Amino acid sequence: MKKVYFVIAVALAALLMISMAIAEYSSGELSFTLSNNRTFYYKNAITDNRNDAYAKTYGGTSTYNSVSATFYWVDYYNDTMGHSSDALSSSIRAQIDAPHLQNTMKYYKVISDHGGSYNGESFTHTGVTTTIQ
Repeated sequence: MKKVYFVIAVALAALLMISMAIAEYSSGELSFTLSNNRTFYYKNAITDNRNDAYAKTYGGTSTYNSVSATFYWVDYYNDTMGHSSDALSSSIRAQIDAPHLQNTMKYYKVISDHGGSYNGESFTHTGVTTTIQ
C-alpha cells in the first residue's frame, strides 16, 4: 500500500512541476468574432521566469493577421531600463517573440496591438497590456 501512495505522490509532484514550468503572466486569451462568424484569438504574455515574452494573433485558415508589440525590461544589476519593439503580418497566425533576456534583466510589461481580416471584414484591438508589478 505504501508503494501505491508513493507512486501517486511522485505523479502529482511531476504534474505540479510541469504546470509551474508553463506558467506565465498574460493578458489572457482574448477573441473577436467578425459578423461572418470568423473568430480571431490574440494575447500577449511574459513567461514566469520573466526572461521571455511574446504577442500573437491567430485567425486560422484564409485569414490575414497582424501584431505589433513593445516589450519593456529592467536590468536590476545595472539599474537600467529599456524596450524593444517589433511588428509582423502573416496569414493564419502572427507571433512576435521578444529577445531572450539573461542574468539580471527581466521583462515587466508588454503592450501590443492586434488585427485580422477575413473575407473582406477586419478587426483591430490596440493597447493590450500585461504588466508585472
